[in-house]
Parts: sequence; structure tokens; C-alpha cells
Amino acid sequence: HPEKVLEYLSRYVFRIAISDRRIEKVENGMVHFTIKDKKRKGIYHWIFR
Repeated sequence: HPEKVLEYLSRYVFRIAISDRRIEKVENGMVHFTIKDKKRKGIYHWIFR
């Protein structure tokens, strides 16, 4: 879902980077973090390389 990732991150271009509290772990060149989706009322885990 690269489009969704870009859509999410684009909201923060001029804001503070993703908060440390959202980052779950960084390993093997991948960053694991959580996001809250208020519309869908859920918490999701995303991974970036």
C-alpha cells in the first residue's frame, strides 16, 4: 500500500517527525511503528524499509 503510506506521511511534511513513542522498533533497516486511524477506530502497525 505505498499510496496509503505516502498519503499518511504527506500530512506531516511540515510538522514534527513521527513521535518516538510511535516507533516500536528498528531492525534490519526497517522501522516498525503504530498509527491510530480515527475514522476506522483502530490501531495499525506499519513497517518502512
